[in-house]
Amino acid sequence: MEDVLPQALQCGIPYREFFHLTPAAIVEIEKAYQNRVKREIEMIEQQAWLTGQFVMAAIGASFSKKNKYPENPAVVREKNRTDITEEEKEKYVKMLFGQLDTMQKNFELNHKKK
Repeated sequence: MEDVLPQALQCGIPYREFFHLTPAAIVEIEKAYQNRVKREIEMIEQQAWLTGQFVMAAIGASFSKKNKYPENPAVVREKNRTDITEEEKEKYVKMLFGQLDTMQKNFELNHKKK
C-alpha cells in the first residue's frame, strides 16, 4: 500500500479519493496518466524538431542568397499537404538541399585535415 500511494498521488489521484478506489481503477488511472505523459513528450519532441527546421532555414538564409526563410511558417504548418503546388514543393526541396549543402561545407571547414 505504501508503494502505491506516492504513484497514485503523482498520477493526480487525490489522497482522500485514493482510499475509495479499487486497485484496478488505480491501475487504469495510472495507465491513462502514462499515456498522457507519453503524448506530451511526443508533442515536445515534435516542437523541438520543428524549431530546429526553422533555425536551419534561418542559418541557410543567412549564408546563402539561394535559401529563403519561409515567409509565414505558421501558415505553412496549417496548410494541408494536398494544397501545396508543385512549384512550392520544388522551392522547398531546393531550400532543403541548399541547407544541406551549407551544413556539409561547414562540416568540411571544421574538419579539414591538417
